[in-house]
Amino acid sequence: MKRRIALLISGRGSNMEAILLQARTGVLAHCCDPVVVVSSRPHAAGIAVAQALGVSTRVLSSKGVHRAQYDEDLISLLEPYRLDYLVLAGFMRILGPRVVERYRDRIVNIHPADPAQFKGIGGYRWAWQSGLKATMVTVHLVDEGVD
Repeated sequence: MKRRIALLISGRGSNMEAILLQARTGVLAHCCDPVVVVSSRPHAAGIAVAQALGVSTRVLSSKGVHRAQYDEDLISLLEPYRLDYLVLAGFMRILGPRVVERYRDRIVNIHPADPAQFKGIGGYRWAWQSGLKATMVTVHLVDEGVD
């Protein structure tokens, strides 16, 4: 059974694009049905990428919006899609407890570093500046903590 997913983005959408392509004809084709891409930034380049791939897009701007209000607005926007999972693919906003609770154990995040070594944005820059010979990308379920 394919799981209905929403992808949440804030920028270029390179991770989102890879997921959408794999969901169409690749290793995710048997399990994922991307039904909507939501951007927290109105001019994110990933919006056009998703539209070009035929996926419904929505914008829910986060600029100047308190986390609790954003959570309520996001839940209201997502509810009609009857989602199984949220996938954070370059989503640059911390989800508050209301969204985490609503989608508990069904929010997946892609983080460009080992969260035990580096939390927050700029994981690749941190690895480069630290002179690491290798780093990792983690995929994990989201809880109330910050990666």
